[in-house]
Amino acid sequence: MLKTSIFKLQVNCPNCNTYHALSGLHEQETCQECGKVIQLHDLFLKKLFASAETIKYLNGFLSGTIQQIGGGAVNQAGAYKMTYSSRAAYCEECFKTADEKDIMDAVKNNKPFKCSGCGHVMPVKAADDFVKKFHPKAIAVLNDSEGIDLMEKDKDADLKKSVVVFSCMTCGAGLQLSSDTGRMAKCPYCNNDNYLPDAIWTKLHPGKDVDPFFVILDLDGSDMKSSLDYFLSFPMMKVYEKHFVNFIKEYFENPFFNDSFGAWLKYFLSAKNPDQTRFGFDVDGVKNYFYEQFSFGMENHNPVLRERVAAYASGMPVDLQMKLAKDPIDEVRLALSKNEFIDKAVVKLLQNDPNPAVSTEARKHKTGLFKGLFG
Repeated sequence: MLKTSIFKLQVNCPNCNTYHALSGLHEQETCQECGKVIQLHDLFLKKLFASAETIKYLNGFLSGTIQQIGGGAVNQAGAYKMTYSSRAAYCEECFKTADEKDIMDAVKNNKPFKCSGCGHVMPVKAADDFVKKFHPKAIAVLNDSEGIDLMEKDKDADLKKSVVVFSCMTCGAGLQLSSDTGRMAKCPYCNNDNYLPDAIWTKLHPGKDVDPFFVILDLDGSDMKSSLDYFLSFPMMKVYEKHFVNFIKEYFENPFFNDSFGAWLKYFLSAKNPDQTRFGFDVDGVKNYFYEQFSFGMENHNPVLRERVAAYASGMPVDLQMKLAKDPIDEVRLALSKNEFIDKAVVKLLQNDPNPAVSTEARKHKTGLFKGLFG
């Protein structure tokens, strides 16, 4: 099952103290401002999600903003600003949700991803050793600057467009500089080095916007369950409760449904509060927020989403159960009739459902005296 982790990430350059927008999941990048190399190894492999384990975080459905101030070694990125999301991959141009088949086609055939909506092309980078260290089940990074891109320009033409003429500060000879020129440019006539002024360097290396890059994972249901269990098991994970709420809010603003989200939703909706809820993660509180968002315009939600909620929801408000019990889609009502957590009033309603399959399942529920006797 494919799952996407979306990053918008800036790091503070340890050399010039300015923020540099990262263009992918790389061990190092060159600062847009000063031209020096920023080492990113420790940032990605040790620091990115602070106290949370990176793999457990990426395997769940969370969204949030994390900012770290200071803490970098020599040439190592320490401070960073990151916006993270678990929504489905999308076209950065028109924001249309990317089709998983198109993503896999690009990965398998070593070609860029092309948006089916607007035709915008984004590079695709197959997971290398460093990406695998970041997450062992990563298969590719979409919109990574090191990826395969059909829109690559002819190098000679590109070079001509980006050439800047600069006079050697020692002998006055004209130097042709390009985006490949380092911060120190050697004069071929007098052999002296010229430190390029900020204005020239910026023209050759214009600052970039913080573009998203998408880490594509191939997970299974056990990955989703272990991720949720991880956050429920440790009191210190309560700090990430808001990231679950953030994702739910984001989800209903930009809804999607795929296999990985469906698998995670099953475990999330049936999860129970741990013993240390007073100090730790309150999953019931987060589920209540989900039900609240789900109830708005419920009839317009994807039928598969309604069916999944009907099948696995625990602690769902009775009025919401009643709405699902009257859903026009038979599969939704059938899923609800099999849910062991539904209210007895809802059971009675389903027992009189016009669909025989639904009414038969509902009659299997034990209610009243029999429920007390037989559990």
